[in-house]
Amino acid sequence: MTSAILLFEAHVYGQNLQVFSLGGRHMLVAEGLASVLGYRTVNGVRMAYSRHQKALEAHSAKAKISEEGWVVRLYDEFCLRYFCEYSKSPGAVHLLRWLDAGGMSIQGVAVDPEPADSSNVLAFKVTNSTPPTVKSERQRAYCRELLKTLLRYATDAEAEELTHTIEAEVTDLLNRRHCPGLNDARYELFRRFWLSGGEV
Repeated sequence: MTSAILLFEAHVYGQNLQVFSLGGRHMLVAEGLASVLGYRTVNGVRMAYSRHQKALEAHSAKAKISEEGWVVRLYDEFCLRYFCEYSKSPGAVHLLRWLDAGGMSIQGVAVDPEPADSSNVLAFKVTNSTPPTVKSERQRAYCRELLKTLLRYATDAEAEELTHTIEAEVTDLLNRRHCPGLNDARYELFRRFWLSGGEV
């Protein structure tokens, strides 16, 4: 079995996180993730993974740490962002900021994330930034109304799946090109809807 190797340690929200390398990916174990997100035990992370295993399975792996001890499950950046989405802990905000700053990297060198499942990601073409035209504005307006219509008739499960698909596309877009406005807007939406004291 492939062994995970400790790369470096990072200090996030008063907790020490160990970042491991496994199969070319940088990953965390449940212990570090649980401490930042405020779970009393690692079972909180394991239960969260079990509830969303279908979406997260491709972004986690089991391995021994440095060829020693028990086999443990490790989680890549996609999983960490996914867990933060469902956590109302203040630690989730700090973990997201750490990730956005390139935390899952060594000396600031960004790590290429595992490609997301193409069946769950909307395929957007990356184009040069140009002034909006009448046609592009019409396209954007149609897209907004189409999403509103879809949500109006979607079940709770379908709406949740659509949310995950859009979130995956946002993450993928931010990995493809620098877009601080989108990143800030995403954080603001997360704050409004999910953090304690949110406006919604």
